Amino acid sequence: MCTGTLERAVRRLSRVHGPQHWWPAGSPFEMAVGALLVQHTSWRNAELALENLRGATAFDAVSVGHLSIGNLEALVRPSGTFRVKARRLQALALWWACEFESATAVPTRDLRATLRALHGIGPETADCVLLYAFSRPMFIADAYARRWFYRMGLTKPDTTYAAVQHLGHAQLPDDIGLLQEAHALIVVHNQRHCVARHPNCEDCTLSDTCARVGLAV
Repeated sequence: MCTGTLERAVRRLSRVHGPQHWWPAGSPFEMAVGALLVQHTSWRNAELALENLRGATAFDAVSVGHLSIGNLEALVRPSGTFRVKARRLQALALWWACEFESATAVPTRDLRATLRALHGIGPETADCVLLYAFSRPMFIADAYARRWFYRMGLTKPDTTYAAVQHLGHAQLPDDIGLLQEAHALIVVHNQRHCVARHPNCEDCTLSDTCARVGLAV
């Protein structure tokens, strides 16, 4: 892929879809909680759980961390798999309460490893937290990005998260705002056009450069 191809595509998406201003949150901790709760569910479901937590704890990490598991399960129930997420959230909150301030000075690679070591934090969630809560330059190679890269002819269908992320970093500048918008725009574009089974290519702004126009993979 020629240098700059991906950046040009992202900027075309920005002109069509407009600024996204992700991630919607009032604090870094709220953002991190949202990234955890949205795992395997819709943002609306995660938002319902976030509303519960906001009312009960005002997103104070100490308060969240010291809630009983039963109370946490009840609060996050709308987000699905609530028993699993309650335990993950408790682990995140206890770490955040003790380590957030010092973590802001930790190199990105080391901080990513620390986040990945927390219960239930996979690469995508860790990278979202790094990008939006810690303002570190990370390309989010989620399922939307991997499908979009393949459709655009940039990767193979089985290309790994790490490989897609590497390609994203090679093609995009280490600009926090651009990387945040890129993630949001890729998600929005996939939801509107590049859906899995029936892609809507008719009015897609990238159809002239897409290698797999109309192909449902």
